Amino acid sequence: MEKNEIVRATIDRYKKHHADSTSTGSVSEANTQYYQQEASKLRRQIRDIQTYNRQIVGDALSSLSPRDLKNLEGKLEKAIGRVRCKKVNSNFVARFHCFTITVRQKLRYVYGFPE
Repeated sequence: MEKNEIVRATIDRYKKHHADSTSTGSVSEANTQYYQQEASKLRRQIRDIQTYNRQIVGDALSSLSPRDLKNLEGKLEKAIGRVRCKKVNSNFVARFHCFTITVRQKLRYVYGFPE
């Protein structure tokens, strides 16, 4: 190889390396910016959830408007309804289970079924 070609090859390698490091820097900057935005969104979501939880337990009601209070009351009523429904269903299941045991015992007694 001629001296000129060696110098050009060295310059080309330098340019290529410099271009690669520059593009890597911009990619990592973009990644950093993306993750900072995601972290900010997650912090905001956590804050909103904590505020909502405080409102549900009745700690932060003073900041709510009458409309928001009405909405919260509706949500709480629905939640109470679901709890009551589950309680009724579980009581029904327990009574039904006791009933079937009683029927089995009577059938055994009357007809002499084995256990």
